[in-house]
Amino acid sequence: MLRFAADMREGEAPFRLRRMEGATRAPMDGEAMVKWNVTAVMIVCAAALSAGRPVVASAQTEKDESCMACHQTEKPVVDRALLGQSSHRNLVCVDCHEGAEDHYAAGLKPQPVQCGSCHEDDLAEYAKSIHAKAVKQGRQGAAGCADCHGTHDILPSKNSRSWINHFNLAKTCGRCHDGSMPASNGQPSENIYQHYKDSIHGKAVTRSGLLVAPNCSGCHGSHDIRAVEDSGSRVYRSRIPETCGGCHAGVLNAYRESIHGRQFEAGLYSAPVCTDCHTAHEIRRVEMAAWKLEVVKECGTCHSESLRTFRDTYHGQVTGLGFTRVARCSDCHGAHDIRPARDPASMIHEANLVETCKKCHPAATIGFAKYDPHADPDDPGRNPVLYYVGWFMTLLLLGVFAFFGLHTALWALRSGLVRSRGGPPGGGTYYRRFTVGQRLLHGILIVGFLGVVVTGLPLMYNDSEWAVRLAHAMGGFGVMGILHRIFAIVLTILFFYHLIQILYWVVILKDWGVLWGPNSLLPQPRDVVDIVKSFLWFFGLGPRPKFGRFTYWEKFDYLAVFWGMPVIGITGYILWFDDFMGRFIPGWWFNVALLIHGEEALLATAFIFTIHYFNTHLRPEKFPMDLVIFTGRVSEADLREERPEEFKRLAETGRLSSIRTEPPPGWLKWLGWIAGGAAVAIGLVLFVLILIAVFGR
Repeated sequence: MLRFAADMREGEAPFRLRRMEGATRAPMDGEAMVKWNVTAVMIVCAAALSAGRPVVASAQTEKDESCMACHQTEKPVVDRALLGQSSHRNLVCVDCHEGAEDHYAAGLKPQPVQCGSCHEDDLAEYAKSIHAKAVKQGRQGAAGCADCHGTHDILPSKNSRSWINHFNLAKTCGRCHDGSMPASNGQPSENIYQHYKDSIHGKAVTRSGLLVAPNCSGCHGSHDIRAVEDSGSRVYRSRIPETCGGCHAGVLNAYRESIHGRQFEAGLYSAPVCTDCHTAHEIRRVEMAAWKLEVVKECGTCHSESLRTFRDTYHGQVTGLGFTRVARCSDCHGAHDIRPARDPASMIHEANLVETCKKCHPAATIGFAKYDPHADPDDPGRNPVLYYVGWFMTLLLLGVFAFFGLHTALWALRSGLVRSRGGPPGGGTYYRRFTVGQRLLHGILIVGFLGVVVTGLPLMYNDSEWAVRLAHAMGGFGVMGILHRIFAIVLTILFFYHLIQILYWVVILKDWGVLWGPNSLLPQPRDVVDIVKSFLWFFGLGPRPKFGRFTYWEKFDYLAVFWGMPVIGITGYILWFDDFMGRFIPGWWFNVALLIHGEEALLATAFIFTIHYFNTHLRPEKFPMDLVIFTGRVSEADLREERPEEFKRLAETGRLSSIRTEPPPGWLKWLGWIAGGAAVAIGLVLFVLILIAVFGR
């Protein structure tokens, strides 16, 4: 009676009457009506008594007290305070624990709690769930009612302390879905709870306290949680757009109009849905750099060929290094409203392409928009010019390294034999070989060249870990780009300064010797003869050729620089000032310029760090360093041995005495060792990194 009164005071129907809801009740006769009125009076009285007057407990309440006598001290312990606040506070123990009367005295265990005796609809839903199936299969830790709702502390979902409160539900689910359950139990091995907490949904719930943000039940349901492969599941592949669209209605509408959505609705279920791009539990903010970079890979899982060609472009190179300052897939194709190029509403339709480019390149023109963001130098049908330029650059690289690679290998073997028999003596008289100006220009060339290489190689080999680390070590892509341009300007000034020097000598001084003759750095017919004689000497079939002021390999080095700097420089400036150049040249020229710029730079880099280093410093006669370019002085013994014709010509013309000088001072030699050693070491390290990148692909 007390409990009935308390129920009425709380505005609730008594439990046992509630269980009769929906039952057919017969009309009451006069006697029944009298009994009902008496009962009502007793209820009112009991309510008044319970408000502050001593009352006598009912038999049922006494049974509750009898249960509490044990279950507040012995396991399972029941917290009376929690029980008094729970949703079941108006029930008595045996309402849930049927058959528990005097079970202790009888030595029997009470019947298992049957929540479904009251919650029939919820039980029916639960029976369809993956949890219920796991229970039937006897899987350890399979969730039942108490695992999600609690036992004696069950609170309404709106209560902030409820296990199933909107803000607590993820933690409740995480008790099992944290990767701790054995894989043999059918559980995923990853920590789903942690993934959700780190996601945009999880942060919106746990940090921002947003009721509109989805928790576990928002996507999976409450009692009818089903396996992902179950067609009735809310996260079954065919239902994922609908489930996500429950919150993201605008996105769902855009997706349905996209090529992905149309394919999916047509029954092509391999077409991407929300979780393919955003994942299931690790959904992140799309403004974050990590997401912007990952989405390129996500698109590439289906569009692998497009990803390959994108990676070869400037946009792809920059994103490959981990920077987001350039266009990615979604910037050109859209995000959820991706449409084929033939669709007039597509961002890459010819009528819309200029506007799409203008999002990053405000000065873009129709010609500029002809740039191919997926250019493929291996496809002659896509761009014949790019195809043949690519073949030319490849043949040039292979030809140079085939010839000079063989030349270097044979020279190393032959020089090793000569060195073992004793090389030319050092010391004695010294002569000036290079002026201060020439040495200074060479020093600037070294710094500028190493600068553009260090700041440019990471782009070319952006798929290597060392390239990413190097780019970030330099302060990021922005800093790296500025440094690259500074070094490029230094080399440009150096090139034009030398070009003006040549014009001055030829035009003003009428000194044609810089173009032809014994002092010229340009190749001449006699160099072909020297090449043949050198190969004969390599095989021991003839004497070594007698060289003059410059050897044929030094002339090749000079010619390579004179060819490479304009080629690399012009293409580099085209790429640098793309918006301006796009007014005058079609956009596909940028594809050609990028190919030439990269391949010629690779050729120059690899040649300098291998062939040039060997010819100048690393061959047995000079190992580990030839200091002539740093001190500007050469010993008489070296001059006689290496350049006999130069020595003979200087002696015959009486110029030897005019160029005789003191031996290089110790400080100058140390400076040469430090500067030259650093340059050689940096070059060799970079060459090793190139090999790692090439063979690691």
